[in-house]
Amino acid sequence: MADSQLVSLLKKGVPQWNAWKATQKKLLKFDLRGAELRMALLRGVDLAGVDLRFADLSYANLTQANLAGADLEGAYLREANLRAADLRRANLVGADLRGINLRQTIVDGTTRIEAKWYLIWELLNQGASGRDLMGADLSYANLSFVDFSYGQLTYANLSYANFRDADLQYAILVGADLRYCQFSGANLRGAQLEGALVEGTIFNGAILPDGSLYA
Repeated sequence: MADSQLVSLLKKGVPQWNAWKATQKKLLKFDLRGAELRMALLRGVDLAGVDLRFADLSYANLTQANLAGADLEGAYLREANLRAADLRRANLVGADLRGINLRQTIVDGTTRIEAKWYLIWELLNQGASGRDLMGADLSYANLSFVDFSYGQLTYANLSYANFRDADLQYAILVGADLRYCQFSGANLRGAQLEGALVEGTIFNGAILPDGSLYA
């Protein structure tokens, strides 16, 4: 279990935590296993090498956080913001990454992350226009504002994904699972949706395949 004193210190604020951690050159293990940090404001925090297994970081702001070498196995990171965070040498195997923001996040060959989420990171940061993603599992991904124009998404699992304001012009979504997807403000002009599953799908303000605006 997490060291309660470490949890209390972290909750006092990022400046206090970072200043203290910088002085702990001889402390080999920072134990925050299972820590309750839901919705925590941790922008720029230094959690490098910290044991965060099964910690609850759901909805936390980890923008620009240093998570290099951190152990996040089984951690709850649903809807957490990791924009520009450093995940080199980090372990995210088994972590709940549904809805996570991985824009500009630093990921490399030393990052342990499941193939599905590596692909999502790649699409966010390296582009998706014209990509062949037939049958890909992008469920629960946060893909807002991403350019998927002319992409091949036939039979892809996109359920519960967030495509808010995404560009899906002329994308092929034949037979794709779009249940409970968020397409608000997205551009679907010319997209092919034959046979797609659309139960609970949200199209508010989206441009539909025929060019009309969904009211």
